[in-house]
Amino acid sequence: MHSYLDHNAGTPIRPAVREAIARFLREEHGNPSSVHQSGQRARRMLEEARERVARLVGAPVRTIVFTSGGTESNNLATFGAASAAGGRRKIVSSSIEHSSVLAPLAELERRGFEVVRVPPDHDGRIDPADVLEELDENTALVTLGLANAEVGTTQDLAPIAAAVAHFAGSRRCSAATPNPASTPIATSVISPKRTAPRIPLSSGNTR
Repeated sequence: MHSYLDHNAGTPIRPAVREAIARFLREEHGNPSSVHQSGQRARRMLEEARERVARLVGAPVRTIVFTSGGTESNNLATFGAASAAGGRRKIVSSSIEHSSVLAPLAELERRGFEVVRVPPDHDGRIDPADVLEELDENTALVTLGLANAEVGTTQDLAPIAAAVAHFAGSRRCSAATPNPASTPIATSVISPKRTAPRIPLSSGNTR
């Protein structure tokens, strides 16, 4: 008997989702950027999907950006926040992030950014106080995974996001790739609306 225990990294899609994808592939083939009828039908379906995702995570529709997967999302968010940081040159993260976060941070460090990697405790949790201690006026980005892909530990991001909001111009990036439907996510909590960035959402996992 085969038991699959790695659903946090990759999981079978629900039958309803599989059918929706198959129906689209059968019936719709237009380019959403085209002005003809087929293209406009595809555009409407794309925007409907964007609205559904926005409702799922409690975010404004205009902030939802679809990507090919978690790795692209994390790279887009990390490098995008760094490029928009102006003179801020400090990034706060943790030592247990996914490689799709650690690799961009290493590259930014090579480019002269100061990268602080907060260590976890023995349960894999990041103490919010340790993160808050590192925040200052030079902080450009705080990037932390909501749930660890290896052990499933969920981080307490709300107090961190609230504190970052006081540093005008700083950005928050929370990776929640595996399955937002299995863990309720409110972007108003992890990314306060007054400075909410665009949120790249993965269409797959980061592996």
